[in-house]
Amino acid sequence: MTLISKRNLAVLEAVPTTNTTGYDFTCVKIEDGKIWAGDGHHLYFSALSGNPDDYPDMGVSGIEHKECMLIPAAALRKAERDIPKSKNLPILNNIQVLIDDEYKHLVTTDLDITNDVKVKHQKDPTWPNTDQIVALFPKEPKVEVVLSVAELETLVKVVKKHGAESVTFKINAPSDMVGVSSDDGDLQGYIMPYYK
Repeated sequence: MTLISKRNLAVLEAVPTTNTTGYDFTCVKIEDGKIWAGDGHHLYFSALSGNPDDYPDMGVSGIEHKECMLIPAAALRKAERDIPKSKNLPILNNIQVLIDDEYKHLVTTDLDITNDVKVKHQKDPTWPNTDQIVALFPKEPKVEVVLSVAELETLVKVVKKHGAESVTFKINAPSDMVGVSSDDGDLQGYIMPYYK
């Protein structure tokens, strides 16, 4: 059993609207306690937290699944709309993922109403090996640049208004890949460059 919080679902912003690669980037990948999303140029993960044993049993059949799994982003967005806002029981502010022979169940509940978004298992979906991609990024980058979210929002507004489609960060680093992370490190990502 896996729990996915609204905070974890921030990675859905990296899911493309159309898939133009050989990988199924319309799905997110859940593996080793992380939820991954990407499109071939961006790759983000968020560390899953919360104890699945604390989530109430709502009578949805399914077992705990610890192997890698792919879940369509559209199904997660649908389940996200049903996540209650519980201050008394914060564990309910998650999507519980259960698996049976035919479906992945994305379960939400407020203890009165239980919602179950069923996702039929896909045949042989493919996703890149995230370990290989992460291994390409240097363990200790030579240059780190910190921009606040407000600075990034201003940058995006200026660039959009200017009509530009990309921004160049001139960083002399040993890798073309740019690594990003949240303050707490729970959200991390890798951005591959677009070449001119």
